[in-house]
Amino acid sequence: MMDFLESRIVGQNRALQYLKNAAERANSPLRNKNKPIGSFLFLGPSGVGKTETARALARYLFGDSKRHTYIDCTKFTEPHTVSELIGSPPGYIGFIEPGEDQESSYPLLSHWNVYKHHHLHLKELHEKEMDALYEEVMQLDDLREEMKKLVEKINAVSKKAEVSRRAILSLKHEADKLEHKKNPSPTDKQELNDLKAQLAIAEKALKQETEIVEILRAELNHRDKEYSERKNKNYEAFREACAKGWEYDADNPPKDLIAVVIFDEIEKAAVQLHDVLMEIVDTGTFRCGNGEITHFNNAFVIMTSNVGQQAISELLNENSQIGFRKNQKALDAKELDKRIYDISTAEIKNYFRPEFINRFDKVVIYRPLSEKSLQEILNIRISDLLDDLKREGFGVNLKFDFEVKKYLVAKAMKRPEEGARLLEKRLTDYIRDRLVALANTKQIKAGDTIVIKLAEEGSDEEFDFYIEEN
Repeated sequence: MMDFLESRIVGQNRALQYLKNAAERANSPLRNKNKPIGSFLFLGPSGVGKTETARALARYLFGDSKRHTYIDCTKFTEPHTVSELIGSPPGYIGFIEPGEDQESSYPLLSHWNVYKHHHLHLKELHEKEMDALYEEVMQLDDLREEMKKLVEKINAVSKKAEVSRRAILSLKHEADKLEHKKNPSPTDKQELNDLKAQLAIAEKALKQETEIVEILRAELNHRDKEYSERKNKNYEAFREACAKGWEYDADNPPKDLIAVVIFDEIEKAAVQLHDVLMEIVDTGTFRCGNGEITHFNNAFVIMTSNVGQQAISELLNENSQIGFRKNQKALDAKELDKRIYDISTAEIKNYFRPEFINRFDKVVIYRPLSEKSLQEILNIRISDLLDDLKREGFGVNLKFDFEVKKYLVAKAMKRPEEGARLLEKRLTDYIRDRLVALANTKQIKAGDTIVIKLAEEGSDEEFDFYIEEN
């Protein structure tokens, strides 16, 4: 788990370690099952990976970074908007009886909406398993056809052997008559020699046909044994797969599903939403407006906040420009982390009540991204770009000149308050969009190796694209 998260999130090992520790507790008999697997409040500069960490966790658990319950708290700034999360009580417009519309997107914190991503992931795995079993059944049919052909061959060769056997008996009978004949003529002797020659040929043919039948029968026995074993194994697997029954039952929801729930920019939410979160984090349960209880004891509950963003942005901008001033020295990474920590811990008290903050397992303050971290993130995003193109059926190879990567990272470093977001935007504007334009005009095609270099001075484009000749 740690290796996967580190391959997606750069420079935030402390947060990743807390997630790993929470995941390990999830399977321990010592964990508190009346609370979420882990509850976290991620603070720090914008664009450093707070929300991306939760997405990476979802990708590790369910194979897709989109498989999480995402609550955009900027949409719940007014008290009345919180009803969209909890649902309408009986007698009000929008009320849904528990189980009436079990796969509804409303309310957002229903058991289905929280755990549906794991359920759908398991359902997909189940369907793949059933497809594999179907493929196995088709292969068994092929094996059965091969066995039928072997039986036909055995029957055909056995018929030949029977013909040879009868011919041998007939030849022996004729030869025996000539051998016991008194005063055989030269013609009789010649005929006897011919019969013996024919007998030798027939016996040789019978021997070969008998050997072929034995080989074919041995092969048939082997195939029959293989068919029986695979059929029994396939039957057991099919029975187990069918027994899983991945149909969601609102009245009896699965208890072994897990979830990743993100409350993004929590500082912008109404106080009523904070109360909802305190109930979730403190008791591991939440009662929706229709009376349905959602259990969060198998969920990772992650909140992100940009409190102190303005002060942190000013600090990062000032620190990035100090190098150009005389008699001033930029803060090193450790000092910068401490200043951001101080800002975040001071600002958090202006937005959240102490009883709200103290309910989290961990309050994690993210570090600003270094130049080295941005270089690693750029490589990750380039790899993601190539994967996207491949999924769309337009797989190409990209070769970036070192100066191109250096240029993109340098641009991002000039605005450190934006973190990796500016880097991703530049990659989209300069690389992805340019590739789309070239593909639409048939200048490049799937399978091409494209070399990307800095454009020469005076060019309208930032970069030049070349197709590498084979």
